[in-house]
Amino acid sequence: MKSRVSFTKILPIAGLIVLLAAGSACAQTSSGARVIRLSFVEGSVTVQRPDVQAWAEAPVNTPLEEGFNLSTGENSYAEIQFENGGTIRLGELSLLDLKELGLAENAGKNDRVELRQGYATFHLLSSDRGDLLRVDTVNGSLTARGGTLFRVDLDQEAERVEVFDGTVMVQGNLGHMTVDKGYALLMQPGAAEPTVISKGITEDDWDHWVDDRESSADASSTVPPPQGYDGDASETPYGWSDLQDNGNWTNVAGLGYGWTPTTVTADWAPYTEGQWCWYPGYGYTWIGAESWGWLPYHYGWWKFIPGKGWVWFPGNFGSWTPALVTWYSGPNWIGWTVRAQRRDEANACGGSCGGGVVSSTTFRQGGLLTPNLMLNVSPATGERVKAPGVAPLASARLPGKMVPSPAALSRGIQARPNHSIAASENSTSAVVYDAQQKRYVNGNVAAAAQSPDSVSGARALNETPANSGMIQPMPVTGREASNQSVMNLNPCASPMPSMDCVIVHPRFYTSPVKPSPASHPGVSGGGHPSPAPLSSGGEHTGGSPSSGGGHPGGGGGGHH
Repeated sequence: MKSRVSFTKILPIAGLIVLLAAGSACAQTSSGARVIRLSFVEGSVTVQRPDVQAWAEAPVNTPLEEGFNLSTGENSYAEIQFENGGTIRLGELSLLDLKELGLAENAGKNDRVELRQGYATFHLLSSDRGDLLRVDTVNGSLTARGGTLFRVDLDQEAERVEVFDGTVMVQGNLGHMTVDKGYALLMQPGAAEPTVISKGITEDDWDHWVDDRESSADASSTVPPPQGYDGDASETPYGWSDLQDNGNWTNVAGLGYGWTPTTVTADWAPYTEGQWCWYPGYGYTWIGAESWGWLPYHYGWWKFIPGKGWVWFPGNFGSWTPALVTWYSGPNWIGWTVRAQRRDEANACGGSCGGGVVSSTTFRQGGLLTPNLMLNVSPATGERVKAPGVAPLASARLPGKMVPSPAALSRGIQARPNHSIAASENSTSAVVYDAQQKRYVNGNVAAAAQSPDSVSGARALNETPANSGMIQPMPVTGREASNQSVMNLNPCASPMPSMDCVIVHPRFYTSPVKPSPASHPGVSGGGHPSPAPLSSGGEHTGGSPSSGGGHPGGGGGGHH
């Protein structure tokens, strides 16, 4: 029977051409014009922009572009959504760089990310445009096309790749491999067996949580399809599934189907709950504080309909817009209102016309807008302008409160990691985060040598996770207005990091708790998923919830 995983020390010529072509596709189509979405945040999640040295807290709906870096802290998780709904789900204590967001001539997406630490699940949705994703790791690169679902776990130089659907091509110092559905690859440089290939994958609690997120997104098929609005929308756009759980669709005479939010107050209006953040190339960009606040703020148009309130119509999904507002300027203030569909049309919204007015000082500082910051002034009393014309301060370039370091550095750990692969029991090495290399490096004493037997598996098969505590994350529906203060940077974030950096050890599931299925509307369940230890065989161990959790009506279930 033909093996489903192939491994060669020397890549055949035909395979070399395929892999090189895949790599060059990412490199030659780099484009900074695309915007993807931070669609889920739980715990401490931070982001770093290429034009700002500092890290900042990252709220849900933060627009992400090429060159952005994302980090999660302990018991913290994040989800990135691509334009067609494909995702990267990032586990705790992880670091991910968005290296390239490329756009091919046929509108296909060619993306390259680097997973520097932690673990993540990648899902490329099927596409007729030949989308491609490359994931760089310490051991090389993983390349996948549309219709592929796979997971990557890192512990220092050890790496595990599991493929739930599709095929992943692996290229690195340990050889070139093709890993197909249902197979796992464990790479441990320096071990007696540097590569171990196995058939069969046992899902753990992290996988179950991913399943539930996928199932909830699939349920969006019960709402009107986006193809009904725009003939160019060949794929379901990102954020579409959020609308089902937070509003109703109604057929409005003369306008078609529109969506009205149901999780807001009676006097709610668009562009009143969130913040303005300045982005190069786009200017001031709205980050909605509502969990669903992505599509309705960057696509389509809003209209106030008497008797119904504010209704959003999808319109055209062809291009992303930083905000659908009309700007006004007055004496020392900046104001905005919901943009009408036509320039000669006014929204008959009475006293609830959306938008707001703040002082020019507040506006240029950025930060979450709260009622006490709003001025009791009608925007229409000012001069209508094309743009605010206010230079942003550094704080207005950040989506949240400035923080001294990535979230993965949020706490120092002096003891040896419970589940370290490369460090021995007697290791006294410390590890610090190098801001230039954007990775953890040895800070003083090198790790002691290990015998092959001590690293025969990434973790012992009978090892119990150190912490199986349960928490109940919920989708972010609001956030504190705390990002207007400025903090001094941690020494680790300086161009030349000093040894005063926060000392940590890279941890691999030392506190292995993951988001609960209860964190997504419409999905029952309880316990936080706990990823099982890495093993040299084809299974995780200890991966199912001890109580609660799992899918409604029972455990497990496969990926979709």
